[in-house]
Amino acid sequence: MLAIITVAGIALLIWFDLDEIGAFMHANASWVVLISQVIFVALGFTIIPATPICLILAAVMGPWKAIFWGTVGMTLSALVEYFVARQFHDAFDVDRWRAKLPPRWRNLPLDSVLVLIFGRFFPGPKVIAFCAVSTRTPMLKYIWTAFVSNLLGMAIVILPFVGILKLPWG
Repeated sequence: MLAIITVAGIALLIWFDLDEIGAFMHANASWVVLISQVIFVALGFTIIPATPICLILAAVMGPWKAIFWGTVGMTLSALVEYFVARQFHDAFDVDRWRAKLPPRWRNLPLDSVLVLIFGRFFPGPKVIAFCAVSTRTPMLKYIWTAFVSNLLGMAIVILPFVGILKLPWG
């Protein structure tokens, strides 16, 4: 999947002028939103991060619309992650695997609100989906914590990108 996206991106850069792509995106913002949401959902099946899509949205639509649509897209992606993790959990004996972990790892509160919100900020948010499913976290709890996490993440990424928020180390 990563190879296909990379080749498609390079092909777009070779065959089309960046000014033409930018003009198309500005003229067809509703199509950009629709395509970005489809990409967000598709990325829910992969380990590929969706942050570049959010930055493209910020460049095309401005920061506030990008935060909104990025949060919606990332939350849809989280829903896909949840269902993929559920299928994976059903196919493999995850409970037996967790029983082999050291006690401090086995006893982590993987279904706590703080872990579900802030655990997504670490590399591999798919692991959070897998852990949530393995602890039988209700889907509604998983989705609202994903929404909060995605909203914070979008603000942290997009606002400094467009210059509204100044980072302390920047």
